Order: sequence, then C-alpha cells, then structure tokens
Amino acid sequence: MIDKYSITQGRLNPILLGKNYSSITKIPYTKSTNTSRALNISKLTVEEVKKIKNLLKEKSLGGRHIAKMFNISESIVSEIRTGKIWKEIKE
Repeated sequence: MIDKYSITQGRLNPILLGKNYSSITKIPYTKSTNTSRALNISKLTVEEVKKIKNLLKEKSLGGRHIAKMFNISESIVSEIRTGKIWKEIKE
C-alpha cells in the first residue's frame, strides 16, 4: 500500500488504526486519471462509462435521468459528456 500510493508508513499507521485520513497530505495525482480512479475507488466501471457515453450520444435521455440510472451525480454525467473525466474511454 505504501508503494502503491506513495505515502510513508507514518501516514499510513493512523489509517490502519481506524483514525480519519485528515493527517494525510495530498495523494499523488496522475495526469491520465482522476484521484478516485488512481485509488481504484471509482463508482463507475469502464463498461458503465461506455453505456453512459452511448446514452449521451443517442440523446434519448437527459443527464439527470442517466445520473439516477447509475447512482451518480449529474455533474459526473456532465464531466463525462465534456470529456473532463473518462476521456480515454471510447464508446
């Protein structure tokens, strides 16, 4: 875990002891992924993103409805639509 997230043992210990992570400094951000995906905690899978992109392309459903279908916020749908996130995933 230390190598995977580039944190020190001293910063990892509070987490392992069940304390909150407020003592942890910013986790490294890679240009090609957002932090959630870098930590592998994204709510969406690649297949779900492909489905969302197809629904957006078809224009049959609005962002609010798509968000409810996948239990995500409308802003996430908007960011997928504009390519701010998941831009490397093709339909």
